[in-house]
Amino acid sequence: LSAASRISSLIWSPERVVGGTGSCASEVLAGTVGMAVGWGVSWLKAKLPRNVLNALAVWNGIRAYGITYIPAPWKSTDGEILDMILYPRETLASHTGNCSASSVLLASCFENIGIHTILIGTEDHIFPMFDTELEPKNGYMMSMNEKDYVIYDNSVWIPIEATMINEPFVRAWRTAADEYYKILGSKGKLELIDVRKAKQSFPAMNISAPGKMSIPPPSDKILALAVADLKDFEAAQGAQLAKIEETARTSTDPQSKNKAAIAFAKAGNYDGGVQALAGVSTPEAENTLGNIYLLKNELPTAQEHFQKSLSLNNNDGGVYLNFGLARYLSGSKDDAMEAFQVAVTKFDSKEKAFEVLGLAKINEALGTRRGAAQSEQKISKGDLFDLLNQSLQNLPDKQKSTAQATKVREKYKNEQNRFVFGGRRGADPTQIASVKEFLYWKE
Repeated sequence: LSAASRISSLIWSPERVVGGTGSCASEVLAGTVGMAVGWGVSWLKAKLPRNVLNALAVWNGIRAYGITYIPAPWKSTDGEILDMILYPRETLASHTGNCSASSVLLASCFENIGIHTILIGTEDHIFPMFDTELEPKNGYMMSMNEKDYVIYDNSVWIPIEATMINEPFVRAWRTAADEYYKILGSKGKLELIDVRKAKQSFPAMNISAPGKMSIPPPSDKILALAVADLKDFEAAQGAQLAKIEETARTSTDPQSKNKAAIAFAKAGNYDGGVQALAGVSTPEAENTLGNIYLLKNELPTAQEHFQKSLSLNNNDGGVYLNFGLARYLSGSKDDAMEAFQVAVTKFDSKEKAFEVLGLAKINEALGTRRGAAQSEQKISKGDLFDLLNQSLQNLPDKQKSTAQATKVREKYKNEQNRFVFGGRRGADPTQIASVKEFLYWKE
């Protein structure tokens, strides 16, 4: 697989599937999948990140073709293992494919709809991995088991076993993740091939000959498979949560209880999270309670817990970030900026702060939203990006940041009226979702 990057020339080639229409394999399939998702699965958008939902739909679009896995026609020449790799249209037309053919087909379809894809090469196998575009700290949105996904290039990636193209998405995903970590643990060969970078060395090949007709499967078939897969996903998440619930009920260890509370909160069970921390008052637990009440849109209570956390440990930059988010949602941008600045100064470098707080992609995010219409009445995620960016431009030095940190911690601490924080007691519910991905959790 030393030259496996050449596969990119197949992935990016403008292969034709339907004669005369100019539609490539991935365009036809992606269009059909798009219709399927639009026909009544809108509720799924709240369950999974966009890239994952689209990848799941593409998986089931290919699955609906009924492609049969066949062993690779390997050849050994002068110590090298050679494989005949098919173009996506050939795999769809023949309804058969080995690991490389299925991987090329999946990568072609993923990339065609903007999902960044990497091919993972081992000693005798290859399978794709796609970018969810989730920050590493938000990997819980995919699974509460960190071995179910891969952290690469400061993002959460999902590997998927291409030979299981007729199997449910979750099963193929978990199988590939297990394989990845087994090889990693045994220090075996893992070659990561970024198809976008490989394209620079191996440009797309042009195919002029008309290919065999390949008729996309019915959208309702794709939809049925996708819905079944999402039920599998929810069931898997529920099983993980049940184990955590048992831990919370039986453990007396504050750290275990806090870990369980975080899992409850991330799964949307806020009351379960609060109950798990009954009688626990550690810096980590108070921060978790602050996050929970922020997500419940009870901002004064959230701020109180963040300040309790800071009174127990005044050097945790993540808690300052959370407090700033609560102040921001309450309507005080000045207080928020003050807290954001302190948050970053609590780390050895701005880069480390970006990494831990999940702000590494802020400039990229800002770049994607320039020119978008803004509302003066509502807080938007874009506004928050702007505010964070402003906060990071002129950070205070260490001496000034100490005084500023004290000001943030003590400003409301001794006030008797729980609603003195000013601004809104609660934010528009849609705005809570805008800040959710920025929250800092500490186990």
